[in-house]
This record gives sequence, C-alpha cells and structure tokens, in this order.
Amino acid sequence: MQETVRRVATRGVEAGLVTGVVEYARWGWVGRMGAWAARELWYRQQVPDPELRARLTPDYDIGCKRPAVSNTYLRAFTKPNVDLVTDPIARITPTGVQTADGQVREVDAIVLATGFWLATDPEPFEARPVRGRDGFDLAAFYRDHRPMSYESVSMPGLPNHFMIFGPYGWTGGTWHVLVEVASTHIVRVLQAAARRGATTVEVRRDAAERWTAEAEDKLSRSLWHAGNCATSNSYYFDRHGATTFLRPTSSGQAFRAARTFPLDDYVFEPARVPVTSAR
Repeated sequence: MQETVRRVATRGVEAGLVTGVVEYARWGWVGRMGAWAARELWYRQQVPDPELRARLTPDYDIGCKRPAVSNTYLRAFTKPNVDLVTDPIARITPTGVQTADGQVREVDAIVLATGFWLATDPEPFEARPVRGRDGFDLAAFYRDHRPMSYESVSMPGLPNHFMIFGPYGWTGGTWHVLVEVASTHIVRVLQAAARRGATTVEVRRDAAERWTAEAEDKLSRSLWHAGNCATSNSYYFDRHGATTFLRPTSSGQAFRAARTFPLDDYVFEPARVPVTSAR
C-alpha cells in the first residue's frame, strides 16, 4: 500500500513538472487554469480583503518560482498583529528596518530568507574548489560560461568526476528518482572502465555539447522561457539566463537514457604508469 501511495504521489508531481513546466508551450492552459483557481477560489477564501489580497497575488505565472504549500501562510497576513510591508528596504538601522519611503520599523529579529544556491552558481565552488584537467576550474566555468553537462552527470575537463545533481539534473517527482537515475549512469561507466582496464574516464566535449543543446532546446518551450516569468526574480534562472534545475524529460525517459547512452561518448584511458601490487 505504501509503495502504491508513493508511486501515485511521485507520478502526480512529475506530471505537474513535465506537463505544466517543460511542455508549457503546449499545455500552458492547464497551469493558467490552476492559477485562476488559486486566485478566485483559494486566495479569496484565505484573504477576504481585496486590497490585501491584491498585494499578495503574484503578477507572474504559477511555477515561475517554487510554490509554497501551506494552509496557514496566507491567513497569517489577516491577523491584527501582522503587517504586510512591500516597500523596498533602503537600509538596516541599529534598531530595525528602514524602507524606501523613509519609515523605520523597529524589530527584535530579522530573518533573511534569500533562497538557495543553484547547482551551477560559482560561489560554492569558490569556497570548495573543484579543478580538473589542464587548469579547468568549475567555479570559473560556471561564472563565465553557460552551464554544460552530459546527462546531468558528467562534464568535459573533469575526469573521474560524476555528479548526482548536475546541470539539468532534477528528474521525476522525488530526490530518490534523481539519485537512482544518476547512479545507474555512473555504475555503467565504472563497469565499462573496469572491463577496459581504464583508470581515467572523461566525457567527450562534443557529447556534452550535443546533450546540453538538446536540453536547452526543449526548455526553450518551457514555462520559464515561454511563460510570464520576467518579474518573478526566480532562483531557477542562473546568471546567464539558463534554467538548469530541471531535466526536460520524464523519469521513464531518463532511466532509459541511463541504461542505453553510448559508452563511446566517454574516453577511457589506461594507467600511464603500470600499477604493481605491494608485496
């Protein structure tokens, strides 16, 4: 029973991601119906005051940012001890927050909820460098170039390096699916290396460029690029305007690719110095 519930729940989430986001150009009307229902039914029920409700209603399409799922969040703004302030913050004072209109609001605590690092943001790799062949530096690459990967698992310039959640990596409705897909890919490469006596494995640049171009082409018709996301300030967009969070395929397609991708898309090299066992 638990397995059935899990499968139904994950397939439902995946259907929303793939159909509502990746296939937005074709199925965008589904998301627009959901947004209408949220505004006209849910928001009206949660926030009766039309002025307050208008200030809480996003002006971009549903899904441009990660939706918050809560039965109490919107209602919290209707309480008498809660004020919704949407004016930009001008500065933090010793006792509170000053907004652009000049008003200072004294506070006891400030919670900074500024979002997440993307898997392709350079800052984490500046703090913990990842370097590869011929001076390749992952932080510098992410800072200066649009992201690239092969099946979201490997990158040229980084031999013997695999990623569970690389560029264009999120697959299916749960983290477990993503891990299983990436692990299937990685194990195939390692088994091939063992059969061929290779100690170094690196994906071919042309293979990574081809796969990335296909992912970008599919995502060009997604909600993030074909929808109304201009005002969302979404962390789904990186500094280059790429949307690398989601793999633009179903989990079934991702599993098939992990089991059948051409192994010749990798270069397998034997050890340059013979390895001798210690006696």
